[in-house]
Amino acid sequence: MTMLAQGLALLLNIGAPQPVCAVADELRADIERLTEYRVGEECPSILRRKLTARFGGAPQAAEFLPETGQIALSPELDLNTAVGRGYLLHEMVHAAQFAAERHDAVACPGRLEAEAYMVQSAYLREAGEETEATLMLLMSEFASPCSDRYYGED
Repeated sequence: MTMLAQGLALLLNIGAPQPVCAVADELRADIERLTEYRVGEECPSILRRKLTARFGGAPQAAEFLPETGQIALSPELDLNTAVGRGYLLHEMVHAAQFAAERHDAVACPGRLEAEAYMVQSAYLREAGEETEATLMLLMSEFASPCSDRYYGED
């Protein structure tokens, strides 16, 4: 893209990133529709930073930091896409779980991760991202290796 085209795109707001708080506002409604959680009105504290790899794999795209209540997003994460928004939604679900003190009430913490992946999957499916939605649904299965998984809830 030429400098002139980039300047014109910025002036016309074409391809410009939406402010993160505006994206979070939209996702808040989705979380409340797809879960029992009520999400606070204020914009979550969101950091953009390079995230470290876990378990020897690729770096994470996003992370909820319970000790500060912040959400860290990779600088490469594009919030103009449903897939990028899905990662922010996933971490906002964790923030809502933490606010609801679910981490203290659940016997297997993997259930909270699985729940966040299932909400992310539902969001992506509604956005027409079938492949990503299926991947997140599979992730929900792997995230909750609880021994009582098929025998009832916590």
